[in-house]
Amino acid sequence: MSSRSPVSHFLPEPKTLAIVGCPFSGGQAKLGVDRGPIHLVQAGLPEQLSELGWKVLFDGHHQFEEIDAASDPPIGKLKNPRLVSRVCEAIAKVVGEHAKKGQLPLTLGGDHSLAMGTISGTFEQYPDACVVWVDAHGDINTAETTDSGNIHGMPVSFLLGLGSKIPEFSWVKPLLKPERLVYIGLRDVDAGEKKILKENGIRAFSMHEVDKYGIGRVVEMALDHVNPKRDRPIHLSFDVDALDPSVAPSTGTPVRGGLTFREGHYICEAIYETGCLVALDIMEVNPSLADEAEVKQTVAVGCSLARSALGETLLGSPFAQTRASTTLLAYPGRSHIQEKDKKLVLAPPSHSTLEKLGSTLVQKEGQESFLAPQNYLTSRYPASSFSPFAINTTFISTTSHPTMFNGVLTPDIV
Repeated sequence: MSSRSPVSHFLPEPKTLAIVGCPFSGGQAKLGVDRGPIHLVQAGLPEQLSELGWKVLFDGHHQFEEIDAASDPPIGKLKNPRLVSRVCEAIAKVVGEHAKKGQLPLTLGGDHSLAMGTISGTFEQYPDACVVWVDAHGDINTAETTDSGNIHGMPVSFLLGLGSKIPEFSWVKPLLKPERLVYIGLRDVDAGEKKILKENGIRAFSMHEVDKYGIGRVVEMALDHVNPKRDRPIHLSFDVDALDPSVAPSTGTPVRGGLTFREGHYICEAIYETGCLVALDIMEVNPSLADEAEVKQTVAVGCSLARSALGETLLGSPFAQTRASTTLLAYPGRSHIQEKDKKLVLAPPSHSTLEKLGSTLVQKEGQESFLAPQNYLTSRYPASSFSPFAINTTFISTTSHPTMFNGVLTPDIV
C-alpha cells in the first residue's frame, strides 16, 4: 500500500489519527446508518490506516443515550431535536479534544447531522479553518426552509448561524464563515437552499461544473476559494452519496449522476497533498439499504476514500518526502539521492514500511551503533551489510516495498 507524506502544516510527528466511531441515525428517518461505522471498522479500516504510517487510536464506538420520543417532540418541523443536539455536542467535545492533542480526528458516521459536532470541534482548535463539503445535497436548510424536518439536511445552517435561534442548539457557535465553506458534487439542492447559497455568497461546485471543467480543475478552484495560500487547516466532510449510486449504492439518499469512483478519490488525494488536512468525516454509509454485495461495495468505497484522504496513492511518488524520526532502517546498495528544496531525499519513499517493520538497535564491533529491521529482512540482508548512521537523527526515506529499495538512509539536513 503506497503512501505519500507531505510535511503537515499543523500535525506534529509522529502523525496520529483518532477514529471517532459514531453509530448514530437520529438526524434522519432511515434505520441502519448507525451501523455504518461498525461495518467500516470491521472491514479493517484501522489496520489499513496503520499501514499508511499513521499511529491509529481507536477505543471503540461511542454510545449515545437514547431519548424517548415522547420526551423529544418536534420543534416546529425539526425531528429529534434534543437527541441530535445532545449527540452533536458530545461529538464536538470529543473531536475538539483530539484536535487539541495534535491528533487528526476521523469521524465515521452515522448520518451527516454529526458534522454539526465534528466541525464545531475542529473550529474550537483551528478557528481559521475552512470546510470542504462533498455531498449530493446542500445540507443547509434552516428550520424555516426544511420540508422533511430531518436535521441531517441542516447542519451547515447551524454552523453558519442561519435561521431562527433554537435554544436546544444554543451551544453551536457560528464559527464557520460563508467564505470558508465550499461544496463539491451538488446535484439535489432544495429551492430554499439555493436561495441561501446565493444570498450568502457560498461557493458551490455542482456536477455541472465537474462535467464542464473536470475534477482536477474543480478541486483547484475550490481550494483557491477557501484556502488560496494553502495555509489554512482543512476539515473535509464527505457524504458517500456524493458518489454515483453505481459506486456507493448503500446510502440513505442516493441521487444518480454523481461523482465517479476516481473523481471522489481525487478530491481526497488532492486535499491530502495540501498538507492542510486536520479533520475528516466519512458519513452516511447505510448497510441496511442494499443487498450484501452492494453493502460490501459501499463499505469498501468508504474505507478507500478515507485511505486516499490520509495518504494512499495509486503509485508511489518518486520524490515525495517522508520523515521517519523513530523507526529507521537501512539497506545495502547504491544511493539515489536528490537535493530537493534543501532536503536530501531518497526515491521512492514510504513511511508505512518503516512503521510496519519496526527496528532494533544493532552494535557491531569496531562500528557505530545503528538500526536494523526486526523481521525477515535481517536474515535476507545480514546486519554486517547495513550502513551505520547516526542515532537520534531525523531521517527521510525509503520505499513502498522493501525489496525495491536500493539506497541508504540519509540525514535530514533542514
